[in-house]
Parts: sequence; C-alpha cells; structure tokens
Amino acid sequence: MLTSGRVEAGALAGRLLAELRAYEHDGGRVVIVGDTDLPFHSVRFDNRGAAARLGRYVAGTGHRRVVIVAGAPGQAAPEARTAGLVEGLRAGGVDESAVRIVPCAVSREGGYEAAHRLAAEGLRGTDAVLAVNDLIAVGAARVARGRGRRAG
Repeated sequence: MLTSGRVEAGALAGRLLAELRAYEHDGGRVVIVGDTDLPFHSVRFDNRGAAARLGRYVAGTGHRRVVIVAGAPGQAAPEARTAGLVEGLRAGGVDESAVRIVPCAVSREGGYEAAHRLAAEGLRGTDAVLAVNDLIAVGAARVARGRGRRAG
C-alpha cells in the first residue's frame, strides 16, 4: 500500500511506476491510498464532502469571519477541500464575503508563511482560521502559539 496526498505516474521520472508494475508482475498487489493517475487500485476520499461537513460544523459553532489557508492553486485535494469548506460555511449561514481564502505552499513552511503574513496584516475580526491539511495547520499553529494564541 502506498499513501500520499497525490501519487503521480511521472513521480521519480517514471521509476516508481516501473517498480510497481514489476512488483505486480511478480505476484504482488498494489493499492494506493489517495488520488492517483497510476493504473492500480486505489482508495479515494471525498475531500469536498468531508470539508463541507467541517465548514457546516464551524458555522454551527457561531464563527462568522473565517480565513481558509488553502494551499496552492491547481492541486486537486486542497482545491476540493477549500471548495467544500466554503460550501459548508455558506450552508451554515456564513456570508461568502466573510470568508477569506489565502493560498500557500502545501507544507509546514507554507502554512507558517501564510499565517505570518495574516498576523502581520491583522486578522480584522477573524474568529476562525482553517487549514486544508495537517502540514499547513502545523505551520500556521506555530505562528499562533508564538503570538500567544490557542490553536486547536
């Protein structure tokens, strides 16, 4: 089993694909957990639906001014999660104009840099900051903790 947010056929200049095909040829079975364009069985997730449920929950707790640290444009899972969060927040009564989407690299450093920029600009009444994955969240939480804020 391989797990990844995204496993692409071109990974490692095609060596990964060749190794996995050889493994199957020798009797092994490959299953990829996550989105992939490789020709193997995979277990996928409903990123948008799960994020929409989270957005509805956040809205249901009374949060009305939300920042989404969204990752980089063009990446399927972060984009689906961002769309789902917005959908859920709207369904929960949050006005879309009160939702700010902040792109960043999908990494701890990306989350840190995005949160650092947000803090420097001022959060202007924001009452919730959401990250589209755990790496981004860890980076953003480091900034919050460094400023004496609770992250969690």
